[in-house]
Amino acid sequence: MATPIFAKDLYKIITKEDVDKAVVYLSTGKHNLINSIKYDVLLPNGNTLPPKELMRFTAKIMGYGLQEDNFAGGQVNIPLKKLGFKIVDKKGNPI
Repeated sequence: MATPIFAKDLYKIITKEDVDKAVVYLSTGKHNLINSIKYDVLLPNGNTLPPKELMRFTAKIMGYGLQEDNFAGGQVNIPLKKLGFKIVDKKGNPI
């Protein structure tokens, strides 16, 4: 069983490499992802991923079960941006 972790604590320890592993994992297209409402992570190949789903799978790959209390959509974008990921709105405009 995965170790539980709150999003705010995960944000403190994730690295770009951790998120990159989740991107590779999710890019297989074999996963039913929950679509985002406002924003997406823009990947170098032009594809997008929902930020919350990317964070959920990053936690999973790191061996954690993400506790989603206070797991707000806009807040998940902040650590991803700090790690160098591009966040865009649904029209493709950077935020």
